[in-house]
Amino acid sequence: MKTLVGIKDLQITEDLTLEEAKKFDCCKDLNDEETKELLEVLKIFTEIAFSVYAKKKVEAEKKKQDGENKEFNLAA
Repeated sequence: MKTLVGIKDLQITEDLTLEEAKKFDCCKDLNDEETKELLEVLKIFTEIAFSVYAKKKVEAEKKKQDGENKEFNLAA
């Protein structure tokens, strides 16, 4: 998989091809249709995992900013 664009923590990449996937031990015995299904499931799982990660990161950054604002207000 080749990285096309890196944006902070998000990297937009090319999809894994059947030929590339078949190089992995877990895909060697799968036919093309099974490999396509596996790649689709992995892509969906990755999108869900990343969206959860991104949401938690945004929430953590907001809490951090809120904490910094409180400290500033107390100091003033």
